[in-house]
Amino acid sequence: MIVTERLDLRRIDTADAELVFDLFSDPEIARWTSVQPMTSMDEAHQRTTYFMGRGGALEWAGIYVVRERATGSDLGIALVVPLPLSSGEAPTDVEIGWHFRPSAWGNGFATESGLAMAQHGFAHGVEHLYAVTHPDNFRSQAVCRRIGMSDIGVTDKWHGQPLRSFRLDQDRRSSATS
Repeated sequence: MIVTERLDLRRIDTADAELVFDLFSDPEIARWTSVQPMTSMDEAHQRTTYFMGRGGALEWAGIYVVRERATGSDLGIALVVPLPLSSGEAPTDVEIGWHFRPSAWGNGFATESGLAMAQHGFAHGVEHLYAVTHPDNFRSQAVCRRIGMSDIGVTDKWHGQPLRSFRLDQDRRSSATS
C-alpha cells in the first residue's frame, strides 16, 4: 500500500471490477482514453484482469485503486506501469497516470496520487517517468505540470496514437515534491 496525506493506494484486484466499470462506462472518462465506454460487467472483469497484469516484469509496478481516507470512497485509479510502444516492441519507458470519477475532479487527488506514483517509480530506480494524455485533455495536462513534468510535445511513439507527452526526470524529483 502507498499512503499519502489524504489517500490510500492499493493494488487493483478482481474485486475492483465494479469501480472499473463505473470509471470506464462513463463517457466523460472514456473519451480521454480513446476507447468506447464499457457497456457490461464482463468487459469490466476483463479490463480489471488486464489491469492486474499491467506491471509486467516490474514487480513493484501496477495499477492502484485510490481511496480517500477521510470518506473511505474509492475515487479512481493511479498507475505506474511499462509504457507500451506503438511499434509493439518491449516497453522501455515507464508511465504514470490516473483516471478519476468526475465527482473527484478539482480536489487535487490526481496531483497527489500522480506524485505518489512518481515517488514510487523513482524509489525503484526509474530515472525518467512519462505521462501521456489525449491532446485535448487539458485537465490531465495541468496535473502533469503541477507534478513538475515537462511537456515534450505530441508523439505517436506510445499506445499507437498521437498523444501529448510529458516527462519527469528523477533529478527533478525534489522540485516536484516540494
